[in-house]
Amino acid sequence: MVNFQPLNSILPSYSASGVRPRPSRSRTESEMSAVIMFNSTATNLPPILRRSNEETRIINNPDLTTLFMQMNDENEDPVSFIVNKNLVVRVKVINMDCCVEKKCWCFVSDGMGASNQEEVVILIKCDSSDIEEAILTRKVLTQMNAIFEKAKHGHPVSDLEHMEFDSSMMCQPKNVGMLFFKLTLQCPKKLLLPTSPYLFGLYIESSEVPWAKNFPLRLLLRIGAEFKYYPCPLFNVLDRPPVYQGVRRTILDLLADFQNFQYTIPRVNGVTINLRGKDTIIKLPQHRYDEVMKAVNSSEDNVLSLAGNFSSTCDGHLVSVEKDGRYKTQTLSIVMKENRKVTCASFIVISAALKPGPEGIKAKASIVEDGVMVQVTADIIKEIKTAIKDMKEYTVTAGDPASPDATSQVGIEWTAAEVSDRPRLLSPIDGTSFDNLTNMKIRHSYDYTSNSLTAKIHWVEVYFLPQDNDTVQRLSARELGQMTSSIAKACMSALSPHLMTLIALEMLRIGLRVNLASDFVEYKIGANLTSLPAELLPTLDDKLVPAIHSVMSNAQERVAVELIFQVVKIV
Repeated sequence: MVNFQPLNSILPSYSASGVRPRPSRSRTESEMSAVIMFNSTATNLPPILRRSNEETRIINNPDLTTLFMQMNDENEDPVSFIVNKNLVVRVKVINMDCCVEKKCWCFVSDGMGASNQEEVVILIKCDSSDIEEAILTRKVLTQMNAIFEKAKHGHPVSDLEHMEFDSSMMCQPKNVGMLFFKLTLQCPKKLLLPTSPYLFGLYIESSEVPWAKNFPLRLLLRIGAEFKYYPCPLFNVLDRPPVYQGVRRTILDLLADFQNFQYTIPRVNGVTINLRGKDTIIKLPQHRYDEVMKAVNSSEDNVLSLAGNFSSTCDGHLVSVEKDGRYKTQTLSIVMKENRKVTCASFIVISAALKPGPEGIKAKASIVEDGVMVQVTADIIKEIKTAIKDMKEYTVTAGDPASPDATSQVGIEWTAAEVSDRPRLLSPIDGTSFDNLTNMKIRHSYDYTSNSLTAKIHWVEVYFLPQDNDTVQRLSARELGQMTSSIAKACMSALSPHLMTLIALEMLRIGLRVNLASDFVEYKIGANLTSLPAELLPTLDDKLVPAIHSVMSNAQERVAVELIFQVVKIV
């Protein structure tokens, strides 16, 4: 059996207290001097992990020629760079000949979870600029490290959020930042993919940054239209021209601040604006009622505006294309026009700008840029807001009721959460819901890894169970962290010799539930809604029971928590 110990005790400049050093073979001076950071010269790269004869070694200052030959060889494994003590980035040149006929650099993070950041995939079309391979690799690895560090300081990026880079990180001066998004209808074949959840990143240019800040879906779809790829390409072309030349005259000027970025049109996950023929249906998610009401309550009395989200159930999406300083409407679709049934819009604005008239017209609807403008009477907008408040469906006829062929319907529907939109807040032990429970993200996790550096486990989160509510209210975050950290370390120490077994069983997200009271002590551990293998239990008892009793003897409070761990394969 391979002995394990914390990664912190293997690599220099980091130490783990209370861990006995492994007395086996001594590492070479080259390995021990590997510094987990970038070297000073422009083309030098971080150390890599190289596996040979069932042993994984840290290689500092790898030979660039050999390195890039391995990256370009389809039969070779990806190259794994150690970007920092928690983050490894795998790099490979892949041939996406199954769909887009593009050869791309593929950068895949592994270990972002240590800073509570979703993993990141960056694809770059080969030969899309004249940047050298080594410099390109270094730049992207630096960007990955910046994403990790930002998340570690409490600012992770998520779907349809962006991040701007300083000049030293840019692949080219025009690639000033990155817009992140989720995989939807794109083809993932041939790609290296990390453990879910993960994001893809598209580089953005300076003139596109205002749209990334205020209206990212418009930018994402416009890039998709540029490449004729629905909803957007997964790969980057570094020298592509900008799709927007800044912010021109747009209806969104009335709804968003493009100067100081203090406010924008509200976006609630799960809200979609669907166009079915001439009808407009606003779909509101029931499980996000509070967020919808926040948007309604923050709106003016005579206006209601909402941003829409991308929906994979739609056949296409409206796209706003800049032409001659104005924004024109196009449709980007996954089907032919004659087969299109439902098209999504990026926003809707309902305003009480319609004056009552003898014709009895209550509403008028029209497409504006990539959204829908609905003019209604003052009474109708009150009815719409009341219906939303009461979570009721609502429909109003737009157009002249005397001419049925010229009318359309504008409606509100409440929908159940889609599987992809539901928060993943379930216990890996038995599926118990974590919704509405107090939790604490572990910003500086303790990582344990094998001496062969093939896998690691880190503590990412702790949930305080309902019977622990009083304790949570009385103790500070620091006290709560201290109370649970010794149990977390004992658990990782016990599991570390079995990480490859857990990976083989796809038990990557593990829950440890601990319940301590004056009259009893218990713990339960599992993954994928089942118990861990029986051969792991004796080691768990040996490590966990003393740690749990130590906490119980020192704590004056009842403790009922569930600790969440993530197992990651490095190479």
